[in-house]
Amino acid sequence: MPLTEVYICYSHLEAERVRALLDEAGIPSGLRDLGMSPYPLQIGEFNQKRVAVLAEQAAEARAVLATAREDGWLSGEGQLLGEAQGEAGARQEGPPAPGPGRRPPPGRRGRLRVVK
Repeated sequence: MPLTEVYICYSHLEAERVRALLDEAGIPSGLRDLGMSPYPLQIGEFNQKRVAVLAEQAAEARAVLATAREDGWLSGEGQLLGEAQGEAGARQEGPPAPGPGRRPPPGRRGRLRVVK
């Protein structure tokens, strides 16, 4: 069953609030925590949380979250993903990492460059 991301935020509290809203509406959801720190710190975009739902329930989930945002239940810091954004975000997380036998693109060879 494919998942589609419907909301991105940077606060664990807001991510859990989104999941609670979806749960009340009968829409199961999952949370993908892209935080980089082993400590419970919330440092801007390094603490990204993504809420995903089943693809066939994505439109309903977006409607629930849009209404919650209009009612002031969600902060303006999160981002409600549109249809194309959510599907692309669920499938792709950036360029593939160089593997065995593959070289990184020019300018990304792993060397440090000192700039004065």
